[in-house]
Amino acid sequence: MGLWAAIVLMAVSFAVLARSADWLVEGAVGVAQLLKMPAMVIGIVIVSMGTTAPELAVSMQAALAGQPEIALGNAVGSVIYDDGLALPLVALFSPVVVIIDRFVLRYTAIFLIAVDLLAYWMCLDGVLSQREGMLLVLGFCGYLAYTYRVRSRTRAEDTETKED
Repeated sequence: MGLWAAIVLMAVSFAVLARSADWLVEGAVGVAQLLKMPAMVIGIVIVSMGTTAPELAVSMQAALAGQPEIALGNAVGSVIYDDGLALPLVALFSPVVVIIDRFVLRYTAIFLIAVDLLAYWMCLDGVLSQREGMLLVLGFCGYLAYTYRVRSRTRAEDTETKED
């Protein structure tokens, strides 16, 4: 493939990606409204999974090809990019002030910090084993279940309060 063909293909891919991102965000907003959950929680769960899917594919291919360092570098680099550039750019270019839900800050930030520290501790010996990877995956599943349960309970309490 020639240089110009690659440039055109990349431009078309970015256009498709941008439109797909719009659809993902619109769908996530619809899900948030349907479930009566804060859009930020839906963003953390659904949108983050959708935007992380390409990274997951790259990491899985690298791991299966015997290059787990690429997968780990991809994961760490993504977190650095999201926290160090994407988040500040949202605040910088948002037409309105970004409002942070206290629930999300309290529970999600604590989970994020805890999982980062746990993963760091697991990697101190220079190895991240399959057992440790499974522990991190189970922790993520537990986080999703916990978040859903707490938000469902909070929503039920809010409904009871409005009925009184």
